[in-house]
Amino acid sequence: MATINTALQNVNKLDLAKEAMAVVKEMEFEILELNKDQLEYGRNKEDKLISPKYKPSTLAKKLSIGRTGDVDLLDKGDFQREMKLVVKSKTDYSIFSTNWKNDMLVEKYGSVIPFFGLSSTGRTNLISEGFADELATKVKAVTKFE
Repeated sequence: MATINTALQNVNKLDLAKEAMAVVKEMEFEILELNKDQLEYGRNKEDKLISPKYKPSTLAKKLSIGRTGDVDLLDKGDFQREMKLVVKSKTDYSIFSTNWKNDMLVEKYGSVIPFFGLSSTGRTNLISEGFADELATKVKAVTKFE
């Protein structure tokens, strides 16, 4: 167990943003799944419905296969299946799809409010899926707190 002085020195060494981004990278799969869940319900990063709405022909097709009328960016699944998360810095990450439709869909549906990224509900779900616990484990490892 660390003494108080050692613990304080270790706290001064702690780079919380760096540790948080390490957890983001470790939980890439979970973050991407939460983002895909958001899309399934037609929600963007601000938890608002994605707009503009589908054209009538697309809407009819979606409804005929049991989907909702909300924009979910899911047709054959390629776009969502090819979603990736990249840590850009110790305070920033981005989500995108390597699918050929990425730029077109971002321009059409995500230019005003991005659909990539977790809403407040998604972030709350991420915490319950273990983000806070993983971050606490990393903090304890650096600070040597028991």
